[in-house]
Amino acid sequence: MARAGGICRRAGLAAWLACLCAALMTPIPAGAAARAYEPVEPWQISKADHRCQLSRRFTLNGRELRLILSRGPSLIYFDLALEGSALAGIDPATLSAPVRGDGTPLQGKTRRSGETGAGDPAVQWRFVDAARLDPRLAQDRLTLLAPRRGSITIALDRLDKGMAAWNSCHDGLLAGWGLDVDAIHALYALPAPHDGNGGWVSPDDYAGLEFAVGTRLETIVRLDSDASGTAQDCAILEGSGDADFDRLTCAALMQRASFAPAIGSDGRPTASPWVTSASFSRSVN
Repeated sequence: MARAGGICRRAGLAAWLACLCAALMTPIPAGAAARAYEPVEPWQISKADHRCQLSRRFTLNGRELRLILSRGPSLIYFDLALEGSALAGIDPATLSAPVRGDGTPLQGKTRRSGETGAGDPAVQWRFVDAARLDPRLAQDRLTLLAPRRGSITIALDRLDKGMAAWNSCHDGLLAGWGLDVDAIHALYALPAPHDGNGGWVSPDDYAGLEFAVGTRLETIVRLDSDASGTAQDCAILEGSGDADFDRLTCAALMQRASFAPAIGSDGRPTASPWVTSASFSRSVN
């Protein structure tokens, strides 16, 4: 979502995807050409629970793989997930770290693994810099690697079109909350949390509240920071339904949040909004 004189409107995720190191599949015999997982459906766009998702299914020799890109309220974070029978028998702990095209790791990554509702293996990464996404850099094929397990190739096919729709969906979320999307795009760099992840709210912040078992709350919050990166105001964009929860969320953010400031198109620090969500759930007494 960054742009500077046309240089960086959405530069980079496609390049990251093109060289993502993850893991799958059975070993490929030495000297054999990698066969590609081919798409069996168009790119799918969906929007639910304050998130925009881009996904597609691929198959090869009866094995299935689904690639999912997901973005929520945040201006910079995105999730990349792989799931399906192609991951069967793969230990997520052995997966290579995702890297950029120059071989450096992506910033702010985390990794989770588990199963889908259908019982298929799934792996998910969270990355920083969703803003750096440029459909013009999209490549037709994505290669994934696993130490000692060989590699596979996914024939992405028209990823740039899917990304354009994905970005448009996310812009719609932001505009619906009253943000000036054009002004955000015009920034050279978005504000960046000093802790790298923006993890400023914890369950302890709600210790004084009583929640029934089964309660799940989520609030969408806008923080406005000044040219020094200091949070100046907190506003609830979409409330949780519990005014005390929303109030305590803003109080925690105003106390702890700090940023490397946004950089305007003139190259100078500038005031900018930051959008995030806070959630709480109670499943046991």
